[in-house]
Amino acid sequence: MYINAIERVFKIIPYEVEMKINSTEVAKKAGVSRSTVSRVINNNPNVIESTRQKVLQTIEELGYTPNTNAQTLAGKKSSVIGLFIFETKYKKNMRSNLIGYFMNFVSSVGAEVLHHKHQLLIDVVFDQSCEIRVKSLFQNGNISSGIFIGAEMHNPFIDNFITTGNKVALIDYSTNSKLINDNVWLINTNDLSASVEITNELIRMGSKRILHITGNQTKLPGLQRLKGYKQAMRDSKLKFDPSLIVNGNFTEISGYKAIKECIKNKVKFDAVFAANDLSARGAQRALTELGIDSIPLWGYDNLQGSLPTGIMSADPCFEISAVKAVNCLLSTQKPGKKIHYTPVHLVRNMQEYLQCNKLFVDCFAGDPETV
Repeated sequence: MYINAIERVFKIIPYEVEMKINSTEVAKKAGVSRSTVSRVINNNPNVIESTRQKVLQTIEELGYTPNTNAQTLAGKKSSVIGLFIFETKYKKNMRSNLIGYFMNFVSSVGAEVLHHKHQLLIDVVFDQSCEIRVKSLFQNGNISSGIFIGAEMHNPFIDNFITTGNKVALIDYSTNSKLINDNVWLINTNDLSASVEITNELIRMGSKRILHITGNQTKLPGLQRLKGYKQAMRDSKLKFDPSLIVNGNFTEISGYKAIKECIKNKVKFDAVFAANDLSARGAQRALTELGIDSIPLWGYDNLQGSLPTGIMSADPCFEISAVKAVNCLLSTQKPGKKIHYTPVHLVRNMQEYLQCNKLFVDCFAGDPETV
């Protein structure tokens, strides 16, 4: 459903653009081969600069309207921004689940791109062939810049790619400011402080043994949410019990199994803080089966349907991250050394849920530098 909706809203950008004039005519007038004309149009580096300029000049003289690649070669930036969702398990997942999680981010990027009269290409990166395609899109001038989201930390492809000079905004990828250069921005969700706040809220509610179901520890959000939980428990002077931390991987089944495992091992807990709403839903299902419905349950990501079923959550404000990413890529200013942090809003009741929706609307009306 989500994929179809996206396909209706955003025009699919082809990877190859068919020439609308006879390349033989261009080649004959420029005194080069048809293959040379093709290489110039496709931004192939294996063309000497004098020949490249001759072909481009001939195209202009013949009145040819350049395609995206030729525009880039002539010094005009492509108007296409790429949005690349990294998910190694994509083939095994329902595609609607993947896009569903990122839907607010995807739609927000799309709205901001259209606001600037640009176009958006959306792709999912799940194996090496996809990585090759990403490189090709940049090298051939099909896109001017890209937004990367969902990647595991220390991804070799990304670590190498960001040294090539291409403009990229990395979402929730790293806290290492050394990765920033003149063309790279780091935009992170403030998961650490939000997780501290969530844990402190549960403590204020009277909970002393808070079970934490972790997220994927190879991804920055999972790592930061666990770190925030540990920090809050330590600062509260409550006795730390390692058995209250159960491994999860951001899936509903992992939350379900975590509760079952704790009950089996007779781990006592009086609240649950799951690293995301999906694992919180799994935990809720297991608790319901066990007849336990009196303890507070907290998730993360503010997915639709979580709060109405009794799961408190946190909104990572993906919409704000999306606007910031697009404006950074379109900016002519250098990134500097600052990492941009997106605020997180706790969602404990319907009023806070509605307030988060208001922030979603307002973020497009305000000054991009303030969101």
